[in-house]
Amino acid sequence: MKYVVVFEKASNNWCAFVPDLPGCVTTGDTLEETKELIREAIEFHMEGYVEDDEPLPAHSCVDAAVVEVNVPEGARFAEPVYPLWDPESSEAAEVAD
Repeated sequence: MKYVVVFEKASNNWCAFVPDLPGCVTTGDTLEETKELIREAIEFHMEGYVEDDEPLPAHSCVDAAVVEVNVPEGARFAEPVYPLWDPESSEAAEVAD
């Protein structure tokens, strides 16, 4: 089974979460580490549902992509409260297999 995973770059680490599995979140020092940790977190999260004899949440995310848009001239980016993603970065995280 595949899940859509959102990877966000913070100032000192990476974060990942799974929209279809509320509370399934992890952080890591590198993107590669975070990919492995979120895979483990998904499996652990699913095991918890099974142990509690609860159904897994409905699988609603079927696709994800990074979409490039034209930013209007004169637009400014606000300083994020928690810097999650560098909009100037050309590196886009691949969805974990």
